[in-house]
Amino acid sequence: MADHTFIFNHNDRGDIMFIRPNGETDVLRTISDAEDGKNEKGEEFQFVEAQDEAGNISSIVLFSNPKIGLILKLENLKIQFAYF
Repeated sequence: MADHTFIFNHNDRGDIMFIRPNGETDVLRTISDAEDGKNEKGEEFQFVEAQDEAGNISSIVLFSNPKIGLILKLENLKIQFAYF
């Protein structure tokens, strides 16, 4: 298991920096406004769409509950980062 770090509002454009365990970084450029919501179980989250440097668009869902954590959706791939 390794730590992955997401830094929200990394710059004045509100972009997101993703830091991998090996220290490599990516900046995900936000392309939508953040939206608040709740899932079917009542868990609160914020949702935003972002684009990486290669042009790939992803959806990022950040839950208030750290046991759910952050969900990153890329085309047909979904990755969840959480504390257990």
